[in-house]
Amino acid sequence: MNSILIKKILCNKIFIYITGRYIAYGIQFINSLLIASILSPYYLGIWGFLNLILQYFSQINFGIPHALNVIISINKKNKKYTASIFGTSVSLTIILSILIIIIFANDTFTSIPILSKYNFSKYSLNICVSIICNQIILLYINLFRIYNKIREISLYQIVTQLSTSLCIYLSDSKNLIFNIITANAIIYIIILIYYALICPISFSLNLDYVSIKRIKNKAMFLFLYNASFYLITISTRMFISSYYNVTDYGYFTFSYTLSSVVLLVLESVSYLIYPKILNKLSKVTSSESILIINQLRSSYITSSYLIIQVAILCFPIFLLLFPKYKTSSHNFYVSSLTLVLYTNCFGYSSLLITRSKEKLLSMIAFCSLLVNITLCYCLIILFNVKYDKVLIASSISYSFFVLLTNYYGRREVDGQNNLYKVVHDSFPINLLIPYILNWLVLLLHLPHHLFLIISIFFFALNIKQFKTIFVILKQILNNPSTINI
Repeated sequence: MNSILIKKILCNKIFIYITGRYIAYGIQFINSLLIASILSPYYLGIWGFLNLILQYFSQINFGIPHALNVIISINKKNKKYTASIFGTSVSLTIILSILIIIIFANDTFTSIPILSKYNFSKYSLNICVSIICNQIILLYINLFRIYNKIREISLYQIVTQLSTSLCIYLSDSKNLIFNIITANAIIYIIILIYYALICPISFSLNLDYVSIKRIKNKAMFLFLYNASFYLITISTRMFISSYYNVTDYGYFTFSYTLSSVVLLVLESVSYLIYPKILNKLSKVTSSESILIINQLRSSYITSSYLIIQVAILCFPIFLLLFPKYKTSSHNFYVSSLTLVLYTNCFGYSSLLITRSKEKLLSMIAFCSLLVNITLCYCLIILFNVKYDKVLIASSISYSFFVLLTNYYGRREVDGQNNLYKVVHDSFPINLLIPYILNWLVLLLHLPHHLFLIISIFFFALNIKQFKTIFVILKQILNNPSTINI
């Protein structure tokens, strides 16, 4: 029996994807440490700047991958239509890629003072190739997760990191950066060709007017929504990096990165089931929608808060391995309590997208971003708070986003505008009480051993939810098709 269970787990798509993602992140973490140890501070600065350029251009996709994901998730069974949408998406991305090539080929661009400062022209060709390939690969990845090609996604994540590891092993410090950038460009080309060969649908490049119009209608506001939501934490980090010294920002980066990794497992699961949720919610009645959303939210949000509560308890043990980061413990707790908040909108944001409310969702995200920028400025300039308190702005901004998203989400399914129900739904009392108690310990600088008492209280309040989560996990382990919802 045990061998059968182990075989099921090892063949389980969710297990494969999450394991692959953690292996990739683990290799990436080790690579980062090795690169930092090999390069001098000057060249490490160049490496960091080049990665910043790659990340920046990866966001300039005008929402095409997001629109593709939503449209095909809802119309998955209409193969002719999905093939047309995918072919148009690739064609539009190729046009975008041509514009990127023109930008990079322009001497005026590469001679911009800040680019010249980091010797960008030396790496521009390989970076341009990586950006273009990655734009198209992202389309395939969105398609693959809809069609449950999980191994192929994991392969991309792991291979790119292994190529960096190989360059670290074979290169000296002088050529390391160039070799990694070149290797990445080559790997992206190979992966793109491989993805094209194993694509689950047959398509041809086209610029069908109907498809373009459908993609445009979805893409514009989805782009604004995703960009604004992503920039909430980015803007906070920019404020901290600008107004505090490098050492403080180093401590912040350490704690913030760990907090992000803590929720990675659930983000991996939500990434997989997101297309399934869109597909399901687009086909059911309002009463069925609220039932599905309540079931998903109860398990997902409770699991998120459980992971964070356990992480808060275990962090002092982790610091025994990294004693020089002891002063970052307070910021870790703040970061964790801040990041977990965005899980409270799980379900309703998907519902609004299936109801073609992308414009509304984008406006909510944009307003939340403005709230965050305003609060960050006030906390730093007017109140002169320490760097570990600036994330309070993001906590408030996320709460603002959650309340508005859930308010309009509930109105879509039951037409109710009752503020009490919205607040109760957004912040269930069994999670809200321990959450507030955790904040009180931090803000009042109470002894950290009180976290243990709060954790016991948290477990007592959520026994029923834990039983449900256990049943769901058992179903997933025994039946991988569970992710098809």
